[in-house]
Amino acid sequence: MSIDSEIVRSDYTGNGSVDTYSYGFKIFDEADLLVKVRLISTGVETTLALTTDYTVTGVEDEGGGTIALVNASQAWLDGDGDLLSTYHLTARRKADITQVTSLRNQGAYYPDVLEDAIDHLAMYSQQQQDEIDRSVKLPDTFTPVSFNPTLPPDLIGAASVVFGTNPAGNGFLVGPTFTEISNAQGYAEAASDSEDAAAISE
Repeated sequence: MSIDSEIVRSDYTGNGSVDTYSYGFKIFDEADLLVKVRLISTGVETTLALTTDYTVTGVEDEGGGTIALVNASQAWLDGDGDLLSTYHLTARRKADITQVTSLRNQGAYYPDVLEDAIDHLAMYSQQQQDEIDRSVKLPDTFTPVSFNPTLPPDLIGAASVVFGTNPAGNGFLVGPTFTEISNAQGYAEAASDSEDAAAISE
């Protein structure tokens, strides 16, 4: 077969009445799926465990298969084992990036083996592209020469700080801490109150 579809993920929002979801892309192994649920109100994601939280059908099927949620009273399921409407489910192809096909001189040649190896390469490219598509990146017409997207070294390991663009607008720098931002509001209000009091005393 060929990989003639660029679909590498399936996304669903629960409705409290469905426990089985389809994925529309080929996988070679059950473990080639990464299944997560997200609590919509908080954005907190949970990675589901194969067998414990879900089972898979359709391995090696060109059109994909299904993911059936396993009901073990998980927080994202209702009493019937259906995905709650407060949760979003994502299934992505996440195959191990390895090359296990070995071709030898004067050995038996099986076109299906070679085609599977090429399919694996296409799958790896697609799942990497999915990662890239969800990453922060410069617009097409900008280069690192005009804007340096490297994070400031002092951001690494810094706790509760924000970062933004530098005064030149060509890169990032570390900004104030969350505490400093929170205190700034109080300082501004205190200064305003002080100014009002001074005006009244005059």
